[in-house]
Amino acid sequence: MYALTSKKLFNFEIQFVILGGLFLIIPFIFFYDGLFNLKKEGISWYFWTNALVSSPHVHATYVRLQGEISSKHVSFFWGVPAYLLCAILLWYFYQKGLYVEAITFINVWQSYHYLRQTYGVHRYFIKKENEELNYKRMMFWAFHLPMPYLILGRWHTLHQAWGGRVYNYLKPVLFPEFLMNFLFVIFILAVFLGLIIEIKRSLKLQKFENLLIFVAFIGIHYYGFVMLKHFHRGFLAVTLFHAVQYLAFVWIFEKKRRANTFFGKMFTQKFAVFFLCLLIWAYPVENYAIPYFDYYIDNFALFMLWAISLHHYMVDGLIWKQKAIG
Repeated sequence: MYALTSKKLFNFEIQFVILGGLFLIIPFIFFYDGLFNLKKEGISWYFWTNALVSSPHVHATYVRLQGEISSKHVSFFWGVPAYLLCAILLWYFYQKGLYVEAITFINVWQSYHYLRQTYGVHRYFIKKENEELNYKRMMFWAFHLPMPYLILGRWHTLHQAWGGRVYNYLKPVLFPEFLMNFLFVIFILAVFLGLIIEIKRSLKLQKFENLLIFVAFIGIHYYGFVMLKHFHRGFLAVTLFHAVQYLAFVWIFEKKRRANTFFGKMFTQKFAVFFLCLLIWAYPVENYAIPYFDYYIDNFALFMLWAISLHHYMVDGLIWKQKAIG
């Protein structure tokens, strides 16, 4: 029988890269839900908590990006120029009256980004072993076939939870029941496929890391994306899981490498922290906007904050490619 030793179970990679700090997240989620009733408090507490837990891992993207630019793995264009382009695109959609649709698109991309990250972690651990081609193909589908149900399910759930209202610049969508049922069947089949493959492989190799990743992938995203009863608390759990996992993964790759240019140090350290704090402070949630400068500051904050999210998702696919991680 395969025994899980306490030393291996509680190491850094298992608890933070694979499980995304769930042992810390789960108690916090239940404490948070009891302390702040999100249905009564509205969006403010939810926004501030999300901003607090999301900012560090987005900041880590720029640490990673600057290292890849300095190493010539990624073009300089994907740094500041690409970020400014994202802000200009958002301004353009705002002028065309399509700002809500643009923000909704960014959030749909966010869901895909969350799911792909966990698949990327799975690939990282697999590449440390001898991998069979058939296993690689089957696990690709085991991870990707559930994604349509989870991604569309989030917006379907939000539509039900919000009664179809546009809320905080997000436009939920109610999909036909037959489509959601069809995608759910594919979801279940893919989950069984992945579990059977990973359990069989774990027993054969006496390794459980990849099985844990797949179980965490399905469990946390199902809870966070499609469970209507816990839709606020669930997505906060997913956000925390994603952020902790991302920070831990960046730490592994960056602990021996630091951005070595003046601009890189400025942008990825004090300057970035100051900039994010300024934008979060100015973000127009209920009555939190800066008095007397509402119009200009609110729009500046909206464009620049959402541009950070869009830029984060855009460059993330570049900084974790094979040539970047070796």
